[in-house]
Amino acid sequence: HLYYLLNRDGYSVSFDLDTLHAGEFAPELLSRVDNCTDFVIILNKDAFKRTLDGAPKEEDWLRIELSRAIEKRKNIIPILMEGFEFPKNNEQLPQDIREVVNFNGAEYSKRYFKAFYAELKEFFRHVDPRHEREEEYFTKLGYIDLQYLAPRIKADVKMFTG
Repeated sequence: HLYYLLNRDGYSVSFDLDTLHAGEFAPELLSRVDNCTDFVIILNKDAFKRTLDGAPKEEDWLRIELSRAIEKRKNIIPILMEGFEFPKNNEQLPQDIREVVNFNGAEYSKRYFKAFYAELKEFFRHVDPRHEREEEYFTKLGYIDLQYLAPRIKADVKMFTG
């Protein structure tokens, strides 16, 4: 179970079915989406069935969570389960979640689970939560995710170029 492996490896994980207990489900779930850095969405062959069948948004929790993650510009990481395919025509998905087809993700493999799990962790913004490989990541970092980093920088801007 990914929840336990990620916790073991130092990640703070919320899994809606396992960790939401007492209280109002909807506000707590949306708060967790708002406060996460990485949003992992597990897509099986029927993931978008309710959406494609025309269920109202307020009854489609996958759509509610995903649209919130897109709106809040989270690092969205799809896990593609065996048999999953995005709709042939992206326009079949509602506008508020259509962007999901553009995100890179990891293909789940039961047979090659260790490789899948290693690949999945590379997609996280915080790939080294215990700072064990900090030097390695700083030396091979080829870009800086400014959308994620900029709000955390406390400094005066002296010059801007683009």
